Amino acid sequence: MSPFLLAALVGYPVASVCAHLHVFTGSERARHWAPWALGFAAGAHTLEIGRTALSEHVCPFMAAGPTVSFIAWLLALFQLFLYRRSRWEATGAVLLPITFIALFYASLAPRQNGLSTELMRDPLFSPHVLAAILGFCSLALAFGAAILYLAEQGLLKRKQAIKFSRLPPLTSLGLAAHRLAVVGFSLLTLGLGSGILWATREGWPQWYLEPKALTTTIAWLVYAAYVAQNGLRGWRGRRSCYVLIAGFALVLVAYFGVNLLSPGQHRF
Repeated sequence: MSPFLLAALVGYPVASVCAHLHVFTGSERARHWAPWALGFAAGAHTLEIGRTALSEHVCPFMAAGPTVSFIAWLLALFQLFLYRRSRWEATGAVLLPITFIALFYASLAPRQNGLSTELMRDPLFSPHVLAAILGFCSLALAFGAAILYLAEQGLLKRKQAIKFSRLPPLTSLGLAAHRLAVVGFSLLTLGLGSGILWATREGWPQWYLEPKALTTTIAWLVYAAYVAQNGLRGWRGRRSCYVLIAGFALVLVAYFGVNLLSPGQHRF
């Protein structure tokens, strides 16, 4: 294990602990150190991605390990951005554990390119992979906003004003969760659609039997139902958050569970 990867694997949990201490205890010291710990971890993570690309000749999009590592890196950068916004520090309590778990998984996942040169040069490959990666990040952020929405609503009902003041405004959380879900759903649609076009062109009519394609399609249907119900019936509040949480659980199965048990045609 490289020192950069080890530093990131240590830094992300430290930042996560600081974020949780701030949310649950109101510690101003933890609030101060959380972005510094995250910046340290994200910096080490950046160096690790560069080291992997240069020394091991592995592109972040060509194997399971580097791809998931890149997703974790994007989530870390987004949380750094949120630390600069007032009253959005609490998102780190949800996003940073996901970031650490993703990087830990990436450190154990295959790091060698599992794709042919012809496939990597295919014009459908880039939109398929990039849309999948960015879609995962958007849906992870929507999941985080949904979790915080439910937590804040519970605190509001119990009239715990002190903890409530450390969270973003409830209306802002609900709006952010919805917008991120729509963006994630759009990217997931692009990724799934480009993958279907590639499979059809390559004479693979039973693409839907491939494990990752099947689980991703099920997740897509959940988000499609969410978007439709939100537009037609005005779903808001707890009900929509539960759907977003269930949808992201399916996305996790598609991205992580399937890779471990039966990756099929997907090696990234």
